[in-house]
Amino acid sequence: MVDQKLLQEYELAGEMPRRFQLIGRMTYGAYLCKASATAPTISSSGRTLRTGSAATPMAKKSSDATHFFKVSWPEDDRRPEGEIIKEVDKRIQEHNKKHRSSVENHIPLVIDMARVPGTSTAIIRSLLGLPTLGSRSQYCMISKKLLSLSDILSNFDEFKRMFWEIIRCMSFPMPVYASSISSSGHRLLWAMGISHGDISFNNLMYNPETRHGILNDFDLASVMEPGTNIPQKIGHRRTGTLVFMAMEMLKDENIGGCVARRYHHELESFVWVLLWAGLSERDYRHKHILQWVDLTPMEVYKWKATWLVDLGSKLKEMKESESPYYALLQPCLRSWALLAVSPPDKEEDRGSELLEAFRAAWTKENEEWMTEFSF
Repeated sequence: MVDQKLLQEYELAGEMPRRFQLIGRMTYGAYLCKASATAPTISSSGRTLRTGSAATPMAKKSSDATHFFKVSWPEDDRRPEGEIIKEVDKRIQEHNKKHRSSVENHIPLVIDMARVPGTSTAIIRSLLGLPTLGSRSQYCMISKKLLSLSDILSNFDEFKRMFWEIIRCMSFPMPVYASSISSSGHRLLWAMGISHGDISFNNLMYNPETRHGILNDFDLASVMEPGTNIPQKIGHRRTGTLVFMAMEMLKDENIGGCVARRYHHELESFVWVLLWAGLSERDYRHKHILQWVDLTPMEVYKWKATWLVDLGSKLKEMKESESPYYALLQPCLRSWALLAVSPPDKEEDRGSELLEAFRAAWTKENEEWMTEFSF
């Protein structure tokens, strides 16, 4: 169980969240800050506990929060998010102490975590004589507060730095330096056997205290043997936010899991995240990309294919709009388009070449601070 004494040290910050419940098995969260004498606190089951009057108003705002309390319903046979993050830290210690800060500074800091006993849906299923495969249990986690990169879109230089930190965390080649990326380099998280599984705009965040970019939400991550190139579960069955998924995984013939998820699929997701950021930052006329969230996998695939066919004119329009994101998007999108049309013979080279495009885009005008982040 989550340490009850630890929970009693916190109070809810901001609006009271919806009741944590089984209906829909949705994930809920609440900002936390240090508890005052009369503030409502929470239990490990997500229920509100009172240490003062029920009429006591919330003394803190969400801006005062220092931590985040998350309740989710992961499948019983999967490793929950907090345990995966702890496993990342463990593997850094075992396999790559030299580059520890390049990962641990850019993943969530977990304070406490636990499954809640007696909440497994397998209990009611077994009583009803139903299969228990896919049963879920309530899971609680406390972590340090993070903020969305959407908050800093207007601060292009800071967004650019944090975005690179996150790519670098997930894509760290060894050995590699800022001035040269080896096409055969291994990526740190993947080399350690961790596949995030859901690279999306909402999962790229930052720590407001350290101002580091953070790769958040490991709910759908896969833990593999170090050096493994393919997660155990594959395709759309497993994970992904459609808008940001690699095109190859959106095709009708692949959406059921017929294509193995590889490193270059997750790296391609960063291209779509960057495009989303660039088009969201200004009143740009390609607002239709914001409507992709309501489309089917194949419809999203067709929209992305349209971008691929008409990439030249799309980039020209973005350049004319004077978007600062154009300088980053142009080499990344062109590299992705070339790889999509004419992929290299070796599958692993697709990720290496796309990573090189990211590096080239970031180093073009940022040689000085990129050297500080040398691989």
